[in-house]
Amino acid sequence: MKKALYLLLVALLISEYGGQDTEKLCGGLANSQSDCEKLKLGEGIYRCCFVEQEGKVKGEPLEYKACVPVTKELYDKIDDYIDEQEDNAGPGVEIDEYSIDCGSNYLVVSLLIIILLF
Repeated sequence: MKKALYLLLVALLISEYGGQDTEKLCGGLANSQSDCEKLKLGEGIYRCCFVEQEGKVKGEPLEYKACVPVTKELYDKIDDYIDEQEDNAGPGVEIDEYSIDCGSNYLVVSLLIIILLF
C-alpha cells in the first residue's frame, strides 16, 4: 500500500513539473499592453512596455506593435526617448505616431490599500 502511495506521489510531482510552461521574457510582437504584462522581466529590465508605431516606409503603410524591455534609466527619460524615435526614423521612414505604454496597476493598488486603511 505504501509503495502505491509513493508511486502516486512521484507521478503527481512529475506531472506538475512537466505541466509548467517556461515564462517568456519581455520582447517581441504583441497586440496590447496586457500581452506585455504577462511577460517576465529579464535581468536589468525595469518594465516591459507596449510600443505602437504608425507611419510609412517608402510610401507603404507601417504599423508596428511590440513588447519592448525598458531599463530604469530609459524609463526615467521616456519622453526624450519618444522624441528621439520620432525624429531619427531613418531614410525612407516617416513616423506619424509613436507611443509607448509602460502602464502598471501598482499606483491604483497602492491608492486602494491606503483608502481601505482609513
